[in-house]
This record gives sequence, structure tokens and C-alpha cells, in this order.
Amino acid sequence: MKLIRALFAIALCLWLAPSPASAQTELIANGGFESFDSTGLATSWSRWWEDTPKPANGSLNYAYKPDWSPESNPTLVHSGGQSQHIGLAWDPWRGGVFQTITAPPGARIRITAYGRAFASTPDFPNPSDSAVAVRMQIGADPNGGAEWWTGNVQWSGTANPHDTWYPFTLDVVAGASGRVTLFLAANYKGDSRYHLDVWWDSVSAQVLETAPTPTTTPAPIIAAPTLPVANLTATPASPTPLVVATEPPNIPTVAAQPPNPLTTQPPNNPTTGQACVTVFDDTNGNGAFDRSERLLAAAQIRVVDSAGNSKTHITDGASEPHCFGKLTAGAYIVSAALPAGYNPTTGDKVTFNLEAGGRAEIQFGAQSTRIIQLAPSPTPIPQESSETDWTLAAIAIAVLAVVLIAAGIVAAAIIVRQR
Repeated sequence: MKLIRALFAIALCLWLAPSPASAQTELIANGGFESFDSTGLATSWSRWWEDTPKPANGSLNYAYKPDWSPESNPTLVHSGGQSQHIGLAWDPWRGGVFQTITAPPGARIRITAYGRAFASTPDFPNPSDSAVAVRMQIGADPNGGAEWWTGNVQWSGTANPHDTWYPFTLDVVAGASGRVTLFLAANYKGDSRYHLDVWWDSVSAQVLETAPTPTTTPAPIIAAPTLPVANLTATPASPTPLVVATEPPNIPTVAAQPPNPLTTQPPNNPTTGQACVTVFDDTNGNGAFDRSERLLAAAQIRVVDSAGNSKTHITDGASEPHCFGKLTAGAYIVSAALPAGYNPTTGDKVTFNLEAGGRAEIQFGAQSTRIIQLAPSPTPIPQESSETDWTLAAIAIAVLAVVLIAAGIVAAAIIVRQR
């Protein structure tokens, strides 16, 4: 009976457990950065960087080519055995790596990548200087282009993940070419430290759904930031001429001068922006708002500006994302107070900078703390069956027979001795 109860308990646990998501095809090659060439670049990836001359006035508004190398320190590896390190000493830099993947035209693809930063003059493991802007982000050209500076690239929000791993997420719809180029970027322009380093790891690109090729490419969806410091505005075009460069694996660097960037003004020259916030029930706890998951009600969202002025909203689980409009440009803190019985899976507070005319999209994930426990099995009460009764009777008869035989043998021996 104990065995039957144990099997029943296991079956019940399996039945109550959430079913795993269906397997998806991974589009990225060497997304874990586990193999490298002799130059320090991860195989299947290419380099890109900005090369801007150093101004004569001593300004730090310039960028040099950084260095690429494999990293195996477990603290600086998100998963697996290695990560891609990019960095430079003292001189600011802007650059990263990119890879072109194939995907069905019109397919919606979710790209995720984990980034980490360390900006400091003292060596690691001293803490990173959080005052330094790293501006890490990921981007994608839905038409497969390799030019990071063009307007064809859709960028995620920027973040400054000092001494921590930050998950960047971007959704993009593949163009008619069936090729999408993914960019991993960091921008240290304007700062100088002995260590200006970033690490990338655990990059993934998967098809969420296929659809006919749209006539226009939708804007990217920015996934939930989880760090206390984030800048969710698009990277503005550099005001100075740039020399940009990209490099395919194992091919000598070729620098190219892009066209002069065009300065454009937002429609009607808006002076305010907005922050749109979503709170979702992250049932599988992966920190991403999956299609099978729902909005979460009864969460309190609050946005606070640098002067301490705040706005709040209580989610109803149906009308979100809720957009806080008419926000003047500047720094803001957005937080989410979750309903009872939920824990955050993406963090519950974000600091970001909003530009005039900008829009920040923030998603907070929460998972229920309810744990289903099986009631303890009652102590089994022994019950006698007819088979048990016959077995005991047979044993008793056998014992009695042995006793009688032994008694007969002793009696016979006594009689013989008396004679």
C-alpha cells in the first residue's frame, strides 16, 4: 500500500506541474560564446566599432577601437564556461559584436542577451563605478544589413548593468530577405577609467510566430528592465562625423565612412514623453512576457521624477500597459508593488532617463508564491485478510507438530532408560 500511495503522489505532482513550453529552434550560432578564434573573437560572430578622432580640446567625446577576448572567470560568465569580453583602458569606446541569422520572412523573433559591465580604475573585484554610463543595448536589422549606424536597426532600451547580469530583450519581425542581423552594443563615450569593460553571454533568437511579410516593420518591443539603472531611450545620432567599422570573422578590418547623419526633429517638436508599464503573471518564472501568460491585476505602479513628484496606477489585468503621459524630460524611477502572494521575477524598480518625445516601455514580471502540498498519508492500519489467517494457522500447526514430535521423542527415551 505504501508503494501505491507513493506512485499516486508522484503522478499527482506531475499532473499539477506546469507543462513545459514546446521546443523552439535556436537561430543563433555560438550564442553561449563557448568557442573563440585566435584574435579573441567568438566564432560565428563579427566585430563592429566606432572610430572617432580624439578632440584637441581634451574632451572625452571620442571613441577608439576596443579589444575582444574570451572570459572564463565564473563571476563574469552568465552560463556555460566562457563569455565574450570587450574592453579598453582609459580611452572611451563604442562597439560590440554582430551576427546575421536566417529566419522565415514575416516571422516575429524574440532576441535575448545578457550583459554585464565593469567601469573602474581599481582592479576587479572592486565595485564598478555606477556613475559611468555604459549604455549597453541590443539591436536588430530586420533586413539583414551589417551597418549598425543606419536607421534600419531597431534598438532596445539602454541599461548600465554595473556588477550584475542584465537581460536585454527585443522583438523584431523578419523582412522579406529572410535574414536578420543582431547587434550587441556598448557605448563608453564621455568617460575614462582604467577598466572600461563589458561582457556578453547567453544570446538567443527564437521564432515566436510566423506570419505573412508585413508591409511595414513594427517598432521593437522593449522587454522588462530589471536593473536599478536603465536608460530606455534610443541612442541619438552622434553630432560629430564618425568612422564606423565592422569586421567579419578572421577577415582584416575594413573601415568605412558612412554618410553624414541627418538631423531630424520629432513631429511637432514634443517637449514631453511617456512611460508605458505592464505587470504580468510570469507563471514559468523566466522573466519574459510569453504569449501564454496573462496580465496581473491589483499591482500598484508608481512613477517618480527627480523632484519627488509621483503618479500611480492600480492594474486591472485587462487594460495594461498603462502609459504615464506628459512626462518632462529627465530621470525617473518606476516601481511596482505586487499583490499579496507574488514575488518579482524581473525586479520591482527601474531608474531611467526620458528624452523629450521619447517613450519607455517597461514590463514587470511576478510569480505566485502558492505551493501545492500533498496532504500527508495517514498511518496505515494493518488489516488481516483470509490469506493472512491461513498463513498464520499453517505456521501454528507446523510449530505444534514439531513440539509433539519432540515430546514423543523425549518420552520414548525415558521409557527405554527405565527398562
